[in-house]
Amino acid sequence: MTSHPDFGKHTNAEEVTSRFANQIAGKTILLTGTSPNSLSNTLAHSLASQNPRLLILCGRTPTNILAVASSLKTSYPQVTTHTLPFDLSHLPSVRAAASALLTYDKNLKIDILINNAV
Repeated sequence: MTSHPDFGKHTNAEEVTSRFANQIAGKTILLTGTSPNSLSNTLAHSLASQNPRLLILCGRTPTNILAVASSLKTSYPQVTTHTLPFDLSHLPSVRAAASALLTYDKNLKIDILINNAV
């Protein structure tokens, strides 16, 4: 069972992001758990295909986040990405990340938050 009647166990990321293209285009999206060969990587590419204003890629390992950001830049050069390494299980790390986001853009508004970290 899913939270949307058009989706089921065989629905893929492209189908979901295509269905919600109007809600993704021009938005700022923060995605946790970013790493290559992961659900977040697939989701980041699907989201990028719908032209968000900004994709904030988060995870614990900077090299993993940068690898996904590099892949997105190649496939979707029009999409701006920002990498933000932090550990959701460590409150000081979360606070430092929030501070870093405000330094990046003090007026930043996150429209969509996808917590995909494990």
